[in-house]
Amino acid sequence: MPPIIKLLRPSHWLKNVFVFMPLFFSGALLSYELMALSLVAFAMFCLVSSAVYCINDVMDREADRNHPKKRLRPVASGAVSPAAAISLASALVVVAMALPFFIYPSPSYALALVAVVAFYMLMNVAYSLWLKHMAIIDIMVIALGFVLRVVAGGIACAIYLSSWIIIMTFLVTLLIAMSKRRSDFMIQHHAGNPQRESVKNYSPLFMNVGIGILAAMSIFGYIMYSLSPSGVACSSRYFYCSSIFVIGGILRYLMLVFARDEGDEPVAMLTHDRGLQLCVACWFISVTLMIYL
Repeated sequence: MPPIIKLLRPSHWLKNVFVFMPLFFSGALLSYELMALSLVAFAMFCLVSSAVYCINDVMDREADRNHPKKRLRPVASGAVSPAAAISLASALVVVAMALPFFIYPSPSYALALVAVVAFYMLMNVAYSLWLKHMAIIDIMVIALGFVLRVVAGGIACAIYLSSWIIIMTFLVTLLIAMSKRRSDFMIQHHAGNPQRESVKNYSPLFMNVGIGILAAMSIFGYIMYSLSPSGVACSSRYFYCSSIFVIGGILRYLMLVFARDEGDEPVAMLTHDRGLQLCVACWFISVTLMIYL
């Protein structure tokens, strides 16, 4: 893969599918008009998230050189210069912010969407500069980024968001962020490298307990959503049965994190682990059948 493409991390665009959550759970996924509007929000987050990765790689290039995997990133390895990375990030942001004004008939919706995406970008820039050095706050910022994706998806299609969807998204992504911090800690500890600011204030015991608590709360949040009036209204009274796949998926994820130390790359975990893919596929099929049939 060319270094400039690698810098954009297109494989991480998978995270932006959270934009489609409101449309999917509303039962309107088959609406071409609403899908087109959601795709605009998805494209905006892909462009801005890639811009954030460019900025983050420039800011972290010295620390990344001490990491066994991150030292291969384009900026850290010297394949792409910091100036080129910043220029590319600027161009991506300009395109992302202009895109909705060419698509949305109402300027108010375009402005609202731009405001959410701009807040996401500024929050991540602040994360790269300061917030990632603050224990707990760093992973909460990551989780909030996914919540903003869901909010943007709701704005794009003018869909009301259930409070349980927001809570559930925040808990699940906070679990993933905590697991990633644990993996970073273990990798740097075993390699004998100096601990980065983002992980040195954590401890293995604290992270293990935190991951267990967040996993339990994530399962509870999904069950509550499946039993809530908004969840039942858009699917069926048997919607709670899909919880079995959520429980199985989270348990499989915990096994990969604790037994195989694979928590450092959540996207790679999802694209390579057959057990996790099976749980996600079964959940998606069951929920789709209950909502759309």
